[in-house]
Amino acid sequence: NEMTKWQLLCENKVKEVLKSPSSAKFPNVLEWKFRKEKNIITVQSYVDAQNSFGAMIRSDFQFKFNSDDNTITSFIFDNEQII
Repeated sequence: NEMTKWQLLCENKVKEVLKSPSSAKFPNVLEWKFRKEKNIITVQSYVDAQNSFGAMIRSDFQFKFNSDDNTITSFIFDNEQII
């Protein structure tokens, strides 16, 4: 389904910016927020992962996608604009 597609894409992109991607724990889909306005998909959630000191921390993220061509137009991770 469409939500799973966006969820998996987000998880993979978030893992690219984590210090320890193998430690990443994402919530179940019920704790994700999805919104579609025209051709813009907004996805928000969080990840629990180890930082560089090995402590588990929670980080929020938000993606915006253009659904016409599946491109990421915005990626915010812990209040920092990545894309």
